[in-house]
Amino acid sequence: MVAYIKAMSKTLYLLRHAKADNKVDYHDDHEKPLAKRGVKDCVGIAQHLEQSACGLPQLMLVSDALRTMQTAQHVLEVLPKEQNIQLEQRPDLYLSTPGEMLKALATVPADVDSVMLVAHNPGTHQLAVFLAGQPTPVSQELFMRFPTGSLITFTVDADNWKTLDSSVCTCKAVYFP
Repeated sequence: MVAYIKAMSKTLYLLRHAKADNKVDYHDDHEKPLAKRGVKDCVGIAQHLEQSACGLPQLMLVSDALRTMQTAQHVLEVLPKEQNIQLEQRPDLYLSTPGEMLKALATVPADVDSVMLVAHNPGTHQLAVFLAGQPTPVSQELFMRFPTGSLITFTVDADNWKTLDSSVCTCKAVYFP
């Protein structure tokens, strides 16, 4: 008798940080905070997460820039505290490429079933398009735009985070504020 084991389904959320404050000339881009609109958009992001059928992330990998950390923290403030979502600050995600984001995701333990990556453009949009593969009715708008606060949800047909590509990822939801 031959036994086949089906790979577990995982969930990946890609979130571009919410709207940053561009009214002041910050000498260090890394220290740019969220704008008032960005803080407001975080509420919508959290509400979308709560209402989606995909559940909530267990772990958030977040660029260490101020605006991405504030995005993650404001989203967490709205979500139920009993979920105990872990936040991991990652300097390697600041202005990272899709390849660098995939390397960061590959470090996530296999027993973690849902991860949210909070980072910047253009890398976050490029990674979302790469993982989505060919446009579908759900993902087609993703290919045209990716404003601040965009959240893309993928199911991942794999038992670990090391082999992410369009062959194992299916775009399940696209949220724009």
